[in-house]
Amino acid sequence: MPDYDLSGLSPRSFEQLIQAIAIRVLGYRVQVFGDGPDGGREATFEGPVPYPIIGYQWDGYGVIQAKFHQRPNGRASDADWALRQLQEELKKYASAKDNRREPEYYIFATNVILTPVQERGSKDRAIRQLDDFKSQSSLKDYDI
Repeated sequence: MPDYDLSGLSPRSFEQLIQAIAIRVLGYRVQVFGDGPDGGREATFEGPVPYPIIGYQWDGYGVIQAKFHQRPNGRASDADWALRQLQEELKKYASAKDNRREPEYYIFATNVILTPVQERGSKDRAIRQLDDFKSQSSLKDYDI
């Protein structure tokens, strides 16, 4: 998959891009949210969607979350920022104070490059965060 330069986008236009991709890939069940307190979601879906591969589908309540880093510099601090954002969002689902509906499916989208170094890279660290959340929640599957 090619890399795309997303640096010219704003946080809102990145969210709109992710929402448009979600609608294109997941279909008509996607509900998008506008500006304002969105409850930790740019979009949700409910019911069967053709994802993650043709011939298999997720079926349930899903959340699409977008996190845009305004000025990524290509350093580890970018990934640390993205991982903190992900962790904060997942913590809110576990919080008794926050009345968010816990997702069965979760898609985390970011403009930050997550590194592929086995076990130590930021992509594997994000996977560990999501796996930990999955083991303590009703999450069935996720994607980054």
